Amino acid sequence: MIRRVKIISESSASACLTAHPQTLAHLNLEKGEQVTLVFGNVYEEVTLALDPDLDLNMLRVCSDTLSHLHLPTTVEYEVKRQGNSLIIGPFIGVLAAVSDNQLENNENYLASFTANYEQIGGALLIFSLEGVDPGSQTIQGWIFNPTYNRWEKGTYAYPAAILSIVEVSLTDKWNLFQELSTHFYQTLGPRIFNYPIFDKWEMYRWLRRHPNLKHHLPETVLLNDSSDVKRMLKKYGKIFIKPVVGRLGAGVIEATFDRPKVIVKTRVYGQNIKHIFADHKRFISYLQTVTASEKYLIQQAIPLLTLKGRVIDFRLTLVKDDTNQWANIGLFARYGAKRSIISNITSGGYAEWGKKGLKQTLDINRRKANQWNNKMTMIARHAALELEKRGIHCANLGFDLAIDKNKKLWLIEINNQNPDHFIAVVAGRTDKFLQARSANLLYAKRLAGFPRNGT
Repeated sequence: MIRRVKIISESSASACLTAHPQTLAHLNLEKGEQVTLVFGNVYEEVTLALDPDLDLNMLRVCSDTLSHLHLPTTVEYEVKRQGNSLIIGPFIGVLAAVSDNQLENNENYLASFTANYEQIGGALLIFSLEGVDPGSQTIQGWIFNPTYNRWEKGTYAYPAAILSIVEVSLTDKWNLFQELSTHFYQTLGPRIFNYPIFDKWEMYRWLRRHPNLKHHLPETVLLNDSSDVKRMLKKYGKIFIKPVVGRLGAGVIEATFDRPKVIVKTRVYGQNIKHIFADHKRFISYLQTVTASEKYLIQQAIPLLTLKGRVIDFRLTLVKDDTNQWANIGLFARYGAKRSIISNITSGGYAEWGKKGLKQTLDINRRKANQWNNKMTMIARHAALELEKRGIHCANLGFDLAIDKNKKLWLIEINNQNPDHFIAVVAGRTDKFLQARSANLLYAKRLAGFPRNGT
């Protein structure tokens, strides 16, 4: 059985592909046939030739064709016939950074993509936003060379499928990211994920009427004017004011109504900051200043469970692999910095395995912890399926869930731009981090036309 092939270059005056007779027979092809050789988003017509001395797992392709396809010969490929096309792959791209500097010499980060390379195979391309040239439809990035276990920089054609995990919401490259994501979608079709990216407000609008989700969502409104803030403060006593697009707790403001005062807590440069305003008017004046540069929303504050002065919430990793089914890879408990209004581990918090956190914070046994985990998974799956109905191509999500002091479960946010499953490493479960990474790549392999089961 021919599982993977090695491609070698040959000098030839015409576009051709040479293979052993049994290899062509395996692909149901014959000598002299003309087929379209496809690699990623590029193709070229070639004429088939035979060489009985060639190894069964080897294809010889003329150098001009290899150059046109930008096809690296340092990896082994699967080959698939589709009509009159011969597809070489998988060719998977990972949009992983804003700039090349973030990827160069970052061996530990890059290694996470190759832990399960044997199952993936083919060309694996890591690249940044600045490496994309839409005009020539080429990418300057790094292809993994499994022989020498290293990444090699070069210029390549667009891949057959793209996993996007670049973090741009806290940079000035948001517009560039949106433009390139749309460009990739227009070029590759539904073979880029997650796409399109949705924000906190869109999530709330889409899910708030879902029968299985609406009771698990904190009330949320857009911040349009001061009356919105006053109404929500009067109704709930405590609210969160958050950027519509944002991550890692950046820009989050907690406001508590303590008649007639308004007490504000926020976090700046890793430090807890507290303001006390004598009345609404002074508070609104402050709020107009800090929210002037971007869109914000107002969210009902949930009285979260705490442990020794730390707020607690949970991150659930929900991904697809090449089976195209949603799976919970892991649940993790997050403990915020002491007296912080957010639970992010980047702001002084820490993480642990989710079921352990459930047992500790709820004082329950393993069976009850499993029940909570199953309930959280069910909510996450309902939400993921609803997102897909809305036209979101997502296969890599991070759900922020919380339990209040009355033991009610809440869905706070869905991370889709870059769910960043590194929380698993912080919690001491590197295996789960690598499992999520592997699932992402196997799903991309499916999109590229090479699922493991061959269908």
